[in-house]
Amino acid sequence: MPFEEFRTMSQELSDYFDYSVNSLETIHGGLNEVLMAQGFQDITGQIIRRVIDLVHNLENSMVELIRISGGSTDRGGDAREPELPGPVVPGIDDREGETAASQDEVDDLLSSLGF
Repeated sequence: MPFEEFRTMSQELSDYFDYSVNSLETIHGGLNEVLMAQGFQDITGQIIRRVIDLVHNLENSMVELIRISGGSTDRGGDAREPELPGPVVPGIDDREGETAASQDEVDDLLSSLGF
């Protein structure tokens, strides 16, 4: 092989290797982006699955709580609403002996309960 032909061939090989290195870096970067996107999608899918499981468990727990309490959501027309605790309204509440009249009585009540 003549020297000029060898020199031309070696220059072409050198140019090809430079082009190959640049192309491989581009391909490597693209593959890394694909890998990161798949990882993000996998993590997002795991989080969504966990949230779905949490909601399902919460729903089952609430159904179980309703079942345990023995109450149904249909009270009927003649069922009386239970009296809920709340603030005492003078003149309306007839629980005069059961209410705390001062902050000291409230503090005593809380301390007797362990607070």
